[in-house]
Amino acid sequence: MFTEKDLPLHVQAYIEERKRISREQYKKQLEGKPVVSPERVLQTRREQQKTQPQRRLDCVSLPTSQPISTLDATGQNNQCSSTWEYECDRFETTRFSDCRNGSTCCINCNYYERNNMVSGSIYYEMGPAILAELIKRDVHWMRDPQALHWPVTKKAFDILMKDYIKNMPPVEDRTSCGIVMAGGGKYDAGIYVGIKMLRLTGCTLPVQVWHRGSNDEPISNAIRMLENVEVCNLYLDKRVKPARSRGGYQNKHDAILACGWRYVIFFDADVYPLQDPATLFGHFNGNGLILWPDLETTGMSLQYRNYDLDESDPIEAINTGHSVWDVTKSWQVLCLADFFDDYPEYYYQHKKGIGGFGDQDALRAAIKILKHPYTMFTKDHGYKPGMFVQKGPDGEDFWVHRCKSKFGPEKDWDDRHIATFRSDLPLEKEAWEYYKEWQKLVGAS
Repeated sequence: MFTEKDLPLHVQAYIEERKRISREQYKKQLEGKPVVSPERVLQTRREQQKTQPQRRLDCVSLPTSQPISTLDATGQNNQCSSTWEYECDRFETTRFSDCRNGSTCCINCNYYERNNMVSGSIYYEMGPAILAELIKRDVHWMRDPQALHWPVTKKAFDILMKDYIKNMPPVEDRTSCGIVMAGGGKYDAGIYVGIKMLRLTGCTLPVQVWHRGSNDEPISNAIRMLENVEVCNLYLDKRVKPARSRGGYQNKHDAILACGWRYVIFFDADVYPLQDPATLFGHFNGNGLILWPDLETTGMSLQYRNYDLDESDPIEAINTGHSVWDVTKSWQVLCLADFFDDYPEYYYQHKKGIGGFGDQDALRAAIKILKHPYTMFTKDHGYKPGMFVQKGPDGEDFWVHRCKSKFGPEKDWDDRHIATFRSDLPLEKEAWEYYKEWQKLVGAS
């Protein structure tokens, strides 16, 4: 049976806008205020748009065999004004009067596909379900910076989140165990030191290093030549699920999902173990996830309202520089955190009062939403100025997290992050010996 949902998105948007205007006018009628027909409201809006300054729209060169209506999301006939410029990857920047194929408007071009263009279609009062569809299809949907704070935007992301939870990927059948790291480029030295320090503890588990290709995050031969280390390209590896965008923080959960192992130890490129981390697999306590604490101030970055969570019942601060996973048992929380990573334009905007701080708040939100249990050996975050030294199950030092003093060429870091020798850190001499070894191998200073 054909329903309104079967209509094109821009037609649905127009119908929904008409309904909204009708509700507003009916409310005014009850209050004894002057009533204007929806047609007149839309006509006024069209007249206002004619006086607006020049704007740019993005067109795509995807062929379509479907006839496209010339009505846009506000119901107006979408013929171009000669002052409007269109950015098209087939015809470059053009106006309707000089379009290469003679089209009078992008919407009449044979290479134009409505569903792949968002610009001009989002507005403050649009329906959340339609906005959710547009967000899902285009990572550049948010042309208006204020859209981040629109009430409809939160509702749209609520729809996306609940739909994902309802249709979460099934648990994969996994075996074996290993170490997962992510990064490259300026983090190359840190990865090398981390792997060498891992072997110093006696750990022989295989290591996967996931990076964003040779252009974005190159991996040196110094790492590639290490024994039992596999370098994996997030762009090319078929084990990696498709992603809307890829950034540094976003890749951690992707790497854990793609590695194929059931039992996974993850640590960042500025982290290294002081004891054999394989021993941690015996300390899950039935929870399938081992985490470590962070500074209390860091825990304040999570904006609970953006996840439909109660702020009066907060989750403790979590440092995701290192974590231990039973992927099978923690599958849902891992997938949901990865979902949040997929929408950084919303869920990574804690400085603007939206979402949280990178992957660590993505994981905190997922744990809180799904009420997923986890093991934490201590509440002591072990922070030293610019560093964390965190404890293992026996209360002994287990991890060093160099969140400020990072290994690598000085040109790659600002003054706060340049590596300095810290005599107050355990195994500092050994770590620096491996760093100098990396420098020699890659010819860096």
